[in-house]
Amino acid sequence: MLAVMTQGGQRIYRPGEHFRRYQNYNYDISAALSKPNPEMNSLKVCQSTINCTIEPGATLFYLPDPTVPYRSSAFEERRVFNCQNASAAGDDNNNNHQGSLIAVDWYSSGRTYSTDIEERWAFDYLATRTELYITDESHNEHARPNLIESMSFGNKGVSDGSPPAAKSMGQSFDAMATLLLHGPTSRPVAKRAMDLERKLAESLTRIRRDDSVFEEKGNGDTDGLDELSDSLGGQVLLSVTPVEQQHNNTHMVRIIAENNEDIYRALHYCLKECSEHFGGLEPYRE
Repeated sequence: MLAVMTQGGQRIYRPGEHFRRYQNYNYDISAALSKPNPEMNSLKVCQSTINCTIEPGATLFYLPDPTVPYRSSAFEERRVFNCQNASAAGDDNNNNHQGSLIAVDWYSSGRTYSTDIEERWAFDYLATRTELYITDESHNEHARPNLIESMSFGNKGVSDGSPPAAKSMGQSFDAMATLLLHGPTSRPVAKRAMDLERKLAESLTRIRRDDSVFEEKGNGDTDGLDELSDSLGGQVLLSVTPVEQQHNNTHMVRIIAENNEDIYRALHYCLKECSEHFGGLEPYRE
């Protein structure tokens, strides 16, 4: 097991005057609507590339704090995860035959109230792309990804009014995150995420209830869902998307919230049972 965590948020600032004064600080995002633009000048765009291989029986926890792209900044990130299965696995449900992944990707708006200048989601460019490969140990370099999660925002050239990215996020949402889950270690996390999805949805609409929900009502708030719901400082929307794979081993959780604190609370709830892998430490606990 390997856990990658951070001591605080990652901050992306605008380029220095040396780069901003030149006309060639003018990239075109038209080719980057579905993926980061490989032709962008790396001197003008802050770039991050993560390439991880998780061997059979291993687990990677990638749990950073939020990335904050400040006004006029430009950032693109590519994350590639290769989860391997044992080549000759007799039982695909055996934890030792599959690699497991629990990975967070998290962004928040810049300074909202600290200056007279609009900084909310006011970056010039932001792109992120996550690729998940599920392979056997004899990894084929030409294999197609089993999942791609990608987004791209461009604000450059906007001189007045709210940036397009801010309009896309709505009036109040200042934080967004995804939680990619794969493998046997991630199953309890996926279950808790689906419980939280149902809890948040039932306050906004009528939902279908299965037997597990009635059982939970009968046993009381055993998992702290009511306590979590009461602690939220604003609106939180959360969805869980199963990715069709054998044994339903892959899920993508998407979260959008009015503040980072509520993202922390939602992630802490989903990951609470992972404390057994951290010597009792609960990830993202307040």
